[in-house]
Amino acid sequence: MSFYAFQIQLSEQEYEKAIARFKPDRVIGAFDDGELVAQLSLLPLATYVGGKSFAMGGIANVSSWPERRRKGAVTQLFKHTLKRMKDNGQMLSFLAPFDFPFYRRYGWELYVEYKAYTIEKALLPQRQAVEGTVKRISVLDEALVQQISPLYDAYARRYSGTLSRSTDWWFDELFRRRQGQVAIYTTVNGDMTGYLFYQVSQREMTVHEFVYHDEEARLGLWNYISNHDSMIDRAHMKAPVDDALAYMIPNPRFEQKIIPYFMGRIVDVEHFLAAYPFETSTEQIALTIAVNDEYAPWNEAIYELKVNEKGVLVTKYKELKTGQAALACSIQTLTAMLLGFKRPTALWQLQQLQGDQAGVKQLEACLPQQTTYLLDYF
Repeated sequence: MSFYAFQIQLSEQEYEKAIARFKPDRVIGAFDDGELVAQLSLLPLATYVGGKSFAMGGIANVSSWPERRRKGAVTQLFKHTLKRMKDNGQMLSFLAPFDFPFYRRYGWELYVEYKAYTIEKALLPQRQAVEGTVKRISVLDEALVQQISPLYDAYARRYSGTLSRSTDWWFDELFRRRQGQVAIYTTVNGDMTGYLFYQVSQREMTVHEFVYHDEEARLGLWNYISNHDSMIDRAHMKAPVDDALAYMIPNPRFEQKIIPYFMGRIVDVEHFLAAYPFETSTEQIALTIAVNDEYAPWNEAIYELKVNEKGVLVTKYKELKTGQAALACSIQTLTAMLLGFKRPTALWQLQQLQGDQAGVKQLEACLPQQTTYLLDYF
């Protein structure tokens, strides 16, 4: 079904490798009289929000036979999978959409965009003096992962919606999907503070990952990219939407695109709110939010948030009516707010967050400023 739906063609050797990687416990199927009519993969992943790690269910390989589509099988599959994720303690779920409106119907929402750069070599950043050095590593092995995974992890915690990677993920997904080599920046004191994962082919450099801890590492890695000017005509890379490269270089007129990427969904509102890294306040903040969620009915409730300098108290009220809450929104809007993709005021102005302006200001005060980013794909 996957091969048919995604038009995948594998050699016999590639097929055997795919079978070896197959994990039956991660696949959920919908059946009609014993016949498989739809399926998806549920991946046990984790993501960072506000520097904290949350269990996340990654949805992939959603597919069905064309003659069995639009008959409700996928709807039942999603309802079942949402309940399973809740039972698994997976408070969030991410997926790569083939169609945004299709998944919005089930409660997922766009949560991350990224900048896509194409930089002609004449416009590459000018080299600047740094004291550290760059070491190139061509063998993508366990020793390399031990070196760069702490660098990735510290970088990923700065954003919302990045993956908390396991060792298996580096090999089974990242290095399997993307070819290339790694360049590590090391300070004069011997501290590793950044790395590139990249590939050079047919006079083009593709930077899969550009990870740095400080400005020195950023400059050192850009020096390394610019040193390929005799080998490449241009460089391609992705960056978070708050990346300041265009401001930092002499000529910012290189190709820059904003690409809508993954969608996210809160699976368990009550427990996610209870664990969420709210901004504490010396002033007492108390507000109520009514949440609508058609496909995960356990989320449909009014949630009272009490925030002060000591922390946050979340209380769920199933019996109250929507009109009794200061604010009201869909699960999609709540997801966009809490992951940091959109601020409450912006969503209120777009009429996706309903309620009085005083409640919106209170919510603004207790939500941390975050930028969403995702380097991975699944």
